[in-house]
Amino acid sequence: MGKHPGTAVIFIHGIQGRPEQFDFLIASLPKDVSVHAPLLPGHGGSIRDFKRTGKEAWLDCVRQEIAQCLDAYDRVFFVGHSMGCLLGLLAARALNAGLSGMLLLCCPFSIRLTPRYLYNNILSAVTRGNTKDPFIRAAWEATNIHERNLFRYLGAFRPFLDLFTLMKQARHLPPGWRFPILFCFSQRDEIVSPASAKIAEAAAGTKALSLSGCGHNYFTSEARSTLIRELGRLLTSRK
Repeated sequence: MGKHPGTAVIFIHGIQGRPEQFDFLIASLPKDVSVHAPLLPGHGGSIRDFKRTGKEAWLDCVRQEIAQCLDAYDRVFFVGHSMGCLLGLLAARALNAGLSGMLLLCCPFSIRLTPRYLYNNILSAVTRGNTKDPFIRAAWEATNIHERNLFRYLGAFRPFLDLFTLMKQARHLPPGWRFPILFCFSQRDEIVSPASAKIAEAAAGTKALSLSGCGHNYFTSEARSTLIRELGRLLTSRK
C-alpha cells in the first residue's frame, strides 16, 4: 500500500495526561488532516496500571505511531505536551524520522516543583476540580488517573524516575534537526523550569515561544489562539 497523499498530525500527552488535552488544537485542523492521538501505556486506568508501565513502553508506542504515519502519509507533524515532547524528540532521533515539523508544549528539559504545583495537585484531588481557579481546574482535567487515596501514589515512583531518565536523554540529543521545531513554554509553569527554554534555544534550528499567564496545564484563551495559529503555520510551511 502506497502513501496517502496527505497530512497527519500525531499528538502525544505527558505523564498521567490524556489526549483530550489537545482537543482545542485538533478542532482547529482542516478536515482532511489525519489525527493520531494515542493513549500512552499505563494511562487511563488505575494507579496499579500506571505503576507497571515505564519509558520503554512509552517510547515504543510513540516510535510505532511515528513510523506508521511516515509510511502512510506524505507529511507528518508531531505535537507533544510535557513528557510527550521528550518522547517525540527521542523517538524521532531513534528513527531518523523525516517529520515535517514539531510543536512542543512545556517541554521538561529541567523541572522545579514549586509550592503552587503541590497546592494545585492536592487541592484538585480534594475538590475534584470543582473550583474557579483555572490552574487547579486544569490540573484536574489534565489527569486521567484519579486515585482517591493519595497515599497510593507514593508507590508509583518508578514511572517518575523514568521521566527523569527521559529528561536526561533528551537534553543530550545532538543539535541540527532537519525539520522546524517550535518550543512553547508557559511563564507560570508550576513544573517546568525556565532553564528548559534556554536548553531548547541552544539547539540549532529551534526557537522558543513564551506564553504569558499560562501554567503547565492551563492555557489562556489568548495562548490557545496563539498555539492554533502557530500549528497552522507549521502545517502550511515547507521543509
